[in-house]
Amino acid sequence: MSNFKRILQQEFERKGLGKNLEARSKRLLLHDLHKLPFKSLILEQEKKNFQQLARNEKNRIYISQTVKRLIITNKELTKFQSFINKNHGPKALFNRIPYAFYFYTRPFSLLDLTILSTDWAHQRSNKNLFSFTLDFPLLFYPEAPPTYNKEKVDEKLHLLEIIEEESQPKPSIALVNFETKDESYEADVKDKSEPDATRVIRLFEILNDILKVKKNIDYVVFPELAIPQGLLKYVASRLSKKGISLISGISYTKAWGLIRHKSGPTKVPLVLNEMIYILHQQVGKFSLQYGVRQSKEIPAIHEEEHLWKLAGKTLISDGIKYLVNHKEFFFSSLICNEFLNIDYRQALRGKVDALFVLEWNKDLNTYEPLVQSTSTDLHAFIIQDNNRTFGDTRVRAPYKMPHKRDIARIRGGELDYFILVSLDVSALRKFQDNHRSPDEPFKPTPTGYKMDDRRKKY
Repeated sequence: MSNFKRILQQEFERKGLGKNLEARSKRLLLHDLHKLPFKSLILEQEKKNFQQLARNEKNRIYISQTVKRLIITNKELTKFQSFINKNHGPKALFNRIPYAFYFYTRPFSLLDLTILSTDWAHQRSNKNLFSFTLDFPLLFYPEAPPTYNKEKVDEKLHLLEIIEEESQPKPSIALVNFETKDESYEADVKDKSEPDATRVIRLFEILNDILKVKKNIDYVVFPELAIPQGLLKYVASRLSKKGISLISGISYTKAWGLIRHKSGPTKVPLVLNEMIYILHQQVGKFSLQYGVRQSKEIPAIHEEEHLWKLAGKTLISDGIKYLVNHKEFFFSSLICNEFLNIDYRQALRGKVDALFVLEWNKDLNTYEPLVQSTSTDLHAFIIQDNNRTFGDTRVRAPYKMPHKRDIARIRGGELDYFILVSLDVSALRKFQDNHRSPDEPFKPTPTGYKMDDRRKKY
């Protein structure tokens, strides 16, 4: 125990405030009276610490049948208990859970809930996500529920719609040329602390620069593995003040899985390489945000090798991809080597205005012609955002005139920076909705192209 902590504890004891500062701190946390919000134990990958704290009988409250009827119905309690157990919660005794689950001071926001429940956007079990938040007072959001829809477009492609009265005929996108260094990647894989002292500073500086721009920005795009998960909420809160949505790769999500051998089941370390949409919606005076995670299905060859050699880890995925309709702007995303899979691209043909490709890729010669051909095949805007170490961050469009096709293209530099691009989605749709393609401004739609009926609004 440090001298400072010992002196402080002696002072507490002298004033009769308790013999154990650490125990008192834990109790304050479990009552949601600590400086650290109780919900952060669940949201910020503190599952182990959360379970240890919640397991202590002194930190639980017994919910009697009378109190339970006053607070919540048995059915709703069961639903909430199942939700928490599924999403990083403790497998506590029924009727005995931490005080803060009921008597909270800082409730979960809609963004908290959607980040916590990683499969809310496609699982039937979370079909009534928003009615659930109304049933249970801890998990609440403003009175006017957001309009949303989700359905399967095909087996692995799910439609997620977040609608507002005003559409985005020319969405404005900030592409960030951001560097994540090799040593940061290795530290993340090995569960070590961040070795690059400039990474967080650089991230905050680029955010400040983006927020200073006087022009309207709808989306900010970062490359693969760019944003540490512990900073996601902070980045989202900064962007929400100007109604900006985020599309970014995030640091690895860590998990454990069981492999069955003849000798019995063995625990093995697993990771997910994910990108996240944090999508903004304005409902009356309320500014809402949704978090939607999408995982990389198959690791790149060198990624698989590095994960195994550095830490004996294996990449896993749920295989789900999203077709997003956000304020009448239809788009989807792929992570790096997924762009090489022709099946993913084929599934999006006619359905998207834009495809975002988030990369940590040094094989620029392979991807360059692929970006060019995909823009023509999908007849859509292709937004490629690569780690600044390698570059070739660009926006490609199927314009007829060659000099217009690369709307923006950047590479190199010693500092992180961003470029701002507007996509004329309305003009693209009008062009595609002709029985015979006009002469300009785009290349003719490819043979066999069929525009999805959902996009016939402009």
